Amino acid sequence: MALRSSRLGIIESVSPPQNSMLSRWYTGGYEDIARIKRVDMDKSWLEVVLREFPDVFDGVKPLCRAIRDVLFPCKDGLFTGTPQDPNILYDPIIKAFNDTIAGIGLGVLKR
Repeated sequence: MALRSSRLGIIESVSPPQNSMLSRWYTGGYEDIARIKRVDMDKSWLEVVLREFPDVFDGVKPLCRAIRDVLFPCKDGLFTGTPQDPNILYDPIIKAFNDTIAGIGLGVLKR
């Protein structure tokens, strides 16, 4: 079960789609879950995952893409390592959140 915000700010429960891709993120063994998450974080597969989210979350999908690009850059395949300097991750993620918040405030992104 997931939570969804309505236009009026009321929270309601919503069931995920049947056969949701995300259900594979928590079922099975560790190696299977890790492999599936790695595949799903590829740019093309992330779009398939994002299609499962209700329309009310369309305004934050660019944020999801930006965070994905920071955490999982493509360098001869999907990179999943951790940089020595944490600001290499933190600064662009904070910027992505700030840009999204500003976009919503300016009406560029949907609430």
